Amino acid sequence: MVLRGALRRLMATKAAVKHHDLHAFLQQPATANRSLVVLNSESCGAALLEKLWDASDYVCCADGGANRAHDLLGADRAPDAVVGDLDSARADVLAAYEKNGCAVHRVEDQDANDLSKALAHV
Repeated sequence: MVLRGALRRLMATKAAVKHHDLHAFLQQPATANRSLVVLNSESCGAALLEKLWDASDYVCCADGGANRAHDLLGADRAPDAVVGDLDSARADVLAAYEKNGCAVHRVEDQDANDLSKALAHV
């Protein structure tokens, strides 16, 4: 119990936040294989998402991340795939993406979260 409480306090501090060097990602050579997994999070705005999207060879949305990408970038910027149990992705978003060539993969495994399913896919 004490360890669990200490872990919760640690996770609540800035020390638990891992920052990624997005500039290094964007400056990788064009020959690098870069995959982007979009989550249903407000961690970045449209401008950054568009830059990351353009720098990626493959874009996969983890379930509700499809909504986030659609709302920020529109239906014309369809990802390569949407993966998850699809309990969060809106039907209109999935239909628009499928119309633009996106593959939609329903993965029913309730022992894995949508991020894990998307990472396994890419």
